[in-house]
Amino acid sequence: MKKLVIVLVIVLLIIGGVVLVVKRVKGAKAVDNNNKEKVIPVVVSEVQKTSLLETTTCFGTVKAIKQVDVYSKVSGRVEKMIVRTGEKVTAGQILLVVEHSLIKAQMEQSQASREMAQAQLKQIEINLSNLEKELARITNLSKEGAVSESRKDQIETQYKTALAQKEATLAQIKQLDAVIQQAKIQGDEAHIKAPISGVISQKEVEIGDMVTSQRPVFTIIQDEVVKVSTTIPEIMVGRIHTARTPYGAPPIRAPAPPRRRRGESLAPLEWGGSINSTNPDGFSEREPGTGGAVPSGTEALVNVDAYPQKTFEGVVSYVAPSVDPRTRNVEIEIELDNQDGFLKAGMFARIELVIDLRKDIIAIPKDMIMYGLIDSNTKGYIVYILNGEIAKKVPVKTGIYSRGMIEIKEGLAGGEKIIESVGSHIYDGCRVKITNPLQDKSQ
Repeated sequence: MKKLVIVLVIVLLIIGGVVLVVKRVKGAKAVDNNNKEKVIPVVVSEVQKTSLLETTTCFGTVKAIKQVDVYSKVSGRVEKMIVRTGEKVTAGQILLVVEHSLIKAQMEQSQASREMAQAQLKQIEINLSNLEKELARITNLSKEGAVSESRKDQIETQYKTALAQKEATLAQIKQLDAVIQQAKIQGDEAHIKAPISGVISQKEVEIGDMVTSQRPVFTIIQDEVVKVSTTIPEIMVGRIHTARTPYGAPPIRAPAPPRRRRGESLAPLEWGGSINSTNPDGFSEREPGTGGAVPSGTEALVNVDAYPQKTFEGVVSYVAPSVDPRTRNVEIEIELDNQDGFLKAGMFARIELVIDLRKDIIAIPKDMIMYGLIDSNTKGYIVYILNGEIAKKVPVKTGIYSRGMIEIKEGLAGGEKIIESVGSHIYDGCRVKITNPLQDKSQ
């Protein structure tokens, strides 16, 4: 009896397991059928050949093209403040006045002493003229024997004394003139003036503060043109070209990629056009086989956090003559026009140096490519293109990345209809439906 019960239990377990397996298989088939029937709406674009700028990214700091610290040559308290921070000034304009009443008093005293010495000089000259006449008369009388020699000697001594007094008074006047001139210079130096035209970027003192020649009182910058200092690896030096133009020259215009609406052909994304304002093609062509074209002066696209939607264009104006042995980097400077005053000294800048122009290549936006399984054992970059109404996975080999665009070296030839905004909802073999009509270029 026990054996019969055990057999029945085993049979029931087997039957239950078979039923469970059958249900799961039927459920999986149902899900698979549902997936096959599901149609995913997609936006597609036609892949076309285009041009792409090869860039390299670095970071730097905005600086004024010229910066001068202003010092006071005299010590004293600030008596009068004439300018404020941020105010534009011209060369020679008075910025502040240092208290100089003592210098003024010394100058007035010296002027009074000079006037007194001048009056003494006039009296001495009158006395000298009278003595000269008297000496001439006594000399004539002495020849006739009418006057003693002692009287003649006395007059000659008085005449020589008057001459010495005149010379001493003239020397005193000259000395007083020097003192007065020195006081005038000190008084003028008490009026601190701008050595260059520009903008007051820093003001270190206020009325009543003591100033000395040891610390600056103002900083003046010229920022109509600014420069961005950064460093690049030494391996990049051979690909950087210096414009060698004096600061203040008009900036070279560099393009930014145009916006593209979803579903448009990729051809309008070409943006390798006018870079050099003096060259309608933007670049001077290289010799055949050297990899494209290169600008006469390396252009730079600069962005700052204060204006995230604005790109500032400049040109490399300086490359350091030596490599930093500690970092193996080379310092460069980029000049940018700043007539509008958007860029401020000290701003953090992100820089894209335009290294090369790649023509006639395949390039797609980064949101059309993803990293995933190429097959069961290999991962890599893939895109999805249309094969009728089915999405087809295509492995690709990528090249340069520039401002949201990725070069495709292998995998796409042009003309394919590529699915945008790929993700986990798109897979190889899934059915899709195009939601945007593609324009026929032949029309």
